[in-house]
Amino acid sequence: ELKMLAELLVIKPDIRLVLINVVLGDIATKRDIEELTDYITGLSSKISDLGENRHTNSNTTTNSNKKLDELSLPYPYTSR
Repeated sequence: ELKMLAELLVIKPDIRLVLINVVLGDIATKRDIEELTDYITGLSSKISDLGENRHTNSNTTTNSNKKLDELSLPYPYTSR
């Protein structure tokens, strides 16, 4: 079987071309996957950063709301 494939590669240039194109297609696919993996890793980092910023902003908002609640404003400025 392997001998027959070797003979076909020598005798038939079209088969050689098909084999080369298949191999090049695999290489391009692997490169594409590597690029996508890098892109996804970058997106994951950005999402993590957004989550941390959201948590920090949430804490800041909560602290600000507590400070506002501690103010005793006379009616009509109070919502109580």
